[in-house]
Amino acid sequence: MQNTTDNNWQQIGENTDPMLAANYLEDANKSIWDLVPTAEVLEKIDPKALEAELTMQEKQFIVDFLAGTISAETEINAECLADKKFGPSFARIQDPIEVAQHYIALMETADYDSATYTASIEKFAEAIYSYDTEYRESIVEQFMYACLQDAQKHMPAKKNMLTLPARLGNAW
Repeated sequence: MQNTTDNNWQQIGENTDPMLAANYLEDANKSIWDLVPTAEVLEKIDPKALEAELTMQEKQFIVDFLAGTISAETEINAECLADKKFGPSFARIQDPIEVAQHYIALMETADYDSATYTASIEKFAEAIYSYDTEYRESIVEQFMYACLQDAQKHMPAKKNMLTLPARLGNAW
Protein backbone atom coordinates (compact mmCIF):
# COMPACT_ATOMS: atom_id res chain seq x y z
CA MET A 1 0.00 0.00 0.00
CA GLN A 2 1.11 3.51 -0.75
CA ASN A 3 1.33 6.14 1.94
CA THR A 4 -0.10 8.93 -0.21
CA THR A 5 -3.51 10.28 -1.01
CA ASP A 6 -2.80 10.33 -4.75
CA ASN A 7 -5.10 7.37 -5.16
CA ASN A 8 -8.07 9.14 -3.54
CA TRP A 9 -7.66 7.19 -0.28
CA GLN A 10 -5.53 4.21 -1.17
CA GLN A 11 -5.54 1.02 -3.15
CA ILE A 12 -7.55 -1.27 -0.90
CA GLY A 13 -8.57 -3.79 -3.49
CA GLU A 14 -9.59 -3.79 -7.10
CA ASN A 15 -13.31 -4.23 -6.45
CA THR A 16 -13.55 -2.33 -3.18
CA ASP A 17 -16.30 0.22 -2.75
CA PRO A 18 -14.68 3.65 -2.12
CA MET A 19 -16.90 4.09 0.94
CA LEU A 20 -15.21 1.10 2.58
CA ALA A 21 -11.97 2.79 3.52
CA ALA A 22 -11.54 0.73 6.66
CA ASN A 23 -8.05 -0.49 5.82
CA TYR A 24 -6.97 3.09 5.30
CA LEU A 25 -6.52 3.58 9.00
CA GLU A 26 -3.93 0.82 9.36
CA ASP A 27 -1.14 3.30 8.65
CA ALA A 28 -0.72 5.41 11.78
CA ASN A 29 1.33 7.98 9.84
CA LYS A 30 -1.73 9.24 8.00
CA SER A 31 -3.38 12.45 9.06
CA ILE A 32 -7.05 12.36 9.94
CA TRP A 33 -7.56 14.88 7.12
CA ASP A 34 -6.29 12.26 4.64
CA LEU A 35 -9.63 10.54 5.19
CA VAL A 36 -11.59 13.36 3.57
CA PRO A 37 -13.03 11.91 0.38
CA THR A 38 -11.82 13.75 -2.69
CA ALA A 39 -14.15 14.90 -5.46
CA GLU A 40 -13.01 11.91 -7.53
CA VAL A 41 -14.03 9.49 -4.78
CA LEU A 42 -17.37 11.19 -4.25
CA GLU A 43 -18.05 11.01 -8.00
CA LYS A 44 -17.61 7.21 -7.84
CA ILE A 45 -20.15 6.83 -5.04
CA ASP A 46 -23.59 5.81 -6.17
CA PRO A 47 -25.72 9.00 -6.22
CA LYS A 48 -28.42 7.11 -4.34
CA ALA A 49 -25.96 6.65 -1.47
CA LEU A 50 -25.55 10.43 -1.23
CA GLU A 51 -29.34 10.79 -1.08
CA ALA A 52 -29.81 8.13 1.58
CA GLU A 53 -31.79 9.08 4.66
CA LEU A 54 -29.87 9.40 7.88
CA THR A 55 -29.60 6.55 10.32
CA MET A 56 -30.66 7.13 13.92
CA GLN A 57 -26.99 6.93 14.90
CA GLU A 58 -26.14 9.72 12.43
CA LYS A 59 -29.04 11.87 13.60
CA GLN A 60 -27.94 11.49 17.21
CA PHE A 61 -24.35 12.32 16.22
CA ILE A 62 -25.53 15.59 14.67
CA VAL A 63 -27.66 16.48 17.70
CA ASP A 64 -24.71 15.71 20.02
CA PHE A 65 -22.42 17.81 17.80
CA LEU A 66 -24.82 20.76 18.04
CA ALA A 67 -25.06 20.41 21.83
CA GLY A 68 -21.27 20.38 22.14
CA THR A 69 -20.99 23.39 19.83
CA ILE A 70 -23.49 25.37 21.90
CA SER A 71 -21.51 24.60 25.04
CA ALA A 72 -18.13 25.47 23.53
CA GLU A 73 -19.34 28.69 21.88
CA THR A 74 -21.09 29.82 25.07
CA GLU A 75 -17.95 29.21 27.11
CA ILE A 76 -15.80 31.14 24.61
CA ASN A 77 -18.26 34.04 24.61
CA ALA A 78 -18.39 34.13 28.42
CA GLU A 79 -14.59 34.32 28.54
CA CYS A 80 -14.57 37.09 25.94
CA LEU A 81 -17.19 39.11 27.77
CA ALA A 82 -15.21 38.76 31.02
CA ASP A 83 -12.10 40.17 29.35
CA LYS A 84 -12.69 43.88 29.98
CA LYS A 85 -10.01 45.13 27.62
CA PHE A 86 -10.60 43.14 24.41
CA GLY A 87 -13.33 40.64 25.19
CA PRO A 88 -16.59 42.29 24.20
CA SER A 89 -15.31 43.08 20.72
CA PHE A 90 -14.49 39.39 20.15
CA ALA A 91 -17.73 37.90 21.48
CA ARG A 92 -20.02 36.38 18.86
CA ILE A 93 -23.26 35.93 20.78
CA GLN A 94 -25.26 35.21 17.62
CA ASP A 95 -23.37 31.98 16.80
CA PRO A 96 -24.46 29.89 19.80
CA ILE A 97 -27.96 31.36 19.56
CA GLU A 98 -28.29 30.14 15.95
CA VAL A 99 -26.88 26.72 16.81
CA ALA A 100 -29.29 26.50 19.77
CA GLN A 101 -32.23 27.33 17.51
CA HIS A 102 -31.31 24.43 15.21
CA TYR A 103 -30.78 22.15 18.20
CA ILE A 104 -34.21 23.03 19.56
CA ALA A 105 -35.83 22.53 16.14
CA LEU A 106 -34.32 19.04 15.88
CA MET A 107 -35.17 18.14 19.47
CA GLU A 108 -38.79 19.15 18.83
CA THR A 109 -38.93 16.33 16.26
CA ALA A 110 -37.80 13.71 18.80
CA ASP A 111 -40.33 10.94 19.27
CA TYR A 112 -39.56 9.65 22.73
CA ASP A 113 -41.88 6.62 22.41
CA SER A 114 -39.95 5.23 19.46
CA ALA A 115 -36.58 6.87 20.30
CA THR A 116 -36.26 8.51 16.89
CA TYR A 117 -36.11 11.94 15.30
CA THR A 118 -38.76 12.59 12.67
CA ALA A 119 -36.88 15.45 10.98
CA SER A 120 -35.77 14.90 7.39
CA ILE A 121 -32.19 14.86 6.17
CA GLU A 122 -32.81 18.37 4.82
CA LYS A 123 -33.63 19.62 8.33
CA PHE A 124 -30.43 18.06 9.69
CA ALA A 125 -28.46 19.55 6.79
CA GLU A 126 -29.91 22.97 7.60
CA ALA A 127 -28.61 22.60 11.16
CA ILE A 128 -25.05 22.35 9.81
CA TYR A 129 -25.03 24.40 6.59
CA SER A 130 -27.44 27.33 7.07
CA TYR A 131 -25.26 29.81 8.99
CA ASP A 132 -23.86 33.06 7.65
CA THR A 133 -20.88 32.58 5.37
CA GLU A 134 -18.15 33.24 7.93
CA TYR A 135 -19.56 30.96 10.62
CA ARG A 136 -20.76 28.29 8.16
CA GLU A 137 -17.18 27.62 7.06
CA SER A 138 -16.12 27.23 10.68
CA ILE A 139 -18.96 24.95 11.77
CA VAL A 140 -18.77 22.79 8.63
CA GLU A 141 -15.04 22.30 9.18
CA GLN A 142 -15.64 21.42 12.85
CA PHE A 143 -18.38 19.00 11.80
CA MET A 144 -16.15 17.36 9.19
CA TYR A 145 -13.41 16.94 11.77
CA ALA A 146 -15.85 15.43 14.28
CA CYS A 147 -17.07 12.97 11.63
CA LEU A 148 -13.51 12.01 10.72
CA GLN A 149 -12.58 11.50 14.38
CA ASP A 150 -15.62 9.31 14.90
CA ALA A 151 -14.87 7.26 11.78
CA GLN A 152 -11.23 6.86 12.77
CA LYS A 153 -12.15 5.78 16.29
CA HIS A 154 -14.78 3.23 15.23
CA MET A 155 -13.65 2.04 11.79
CA PRO A 156 -14.95 0.02 9.99
CA ALA A 157 -18.24 0.11 11.89
CA LYS A 158 -18.73 3.82 11.20
CA LYS A 159 -17.36 4.15 7.68
CA ASN A 160 -20.57 6.04 6.84
CA MET A 161 -19.22 8.97 8.86
CA LEU A 162 -16.69 9.64 6.09
CA THR A 163 -19.49 10.67 3.73
CA LEU A 164 -21.91 12.23 6.24
CA PRO A 165 -20.81 15.84 5.54
CA ALA A 166 -21.15 15.23 1.78
CA ARG A 167 -24.58 13.66 2.19
CA LEU A 168 -25.77 16.62 4.29
CA GLY A 169 -24.27 19.04 1.78
CA ASN A 170 -26.06 17.20 -1.01
CA ALA A 171 -29.37 17.54 0.88
CA TRP A 172 -28.78 21.21 1.60
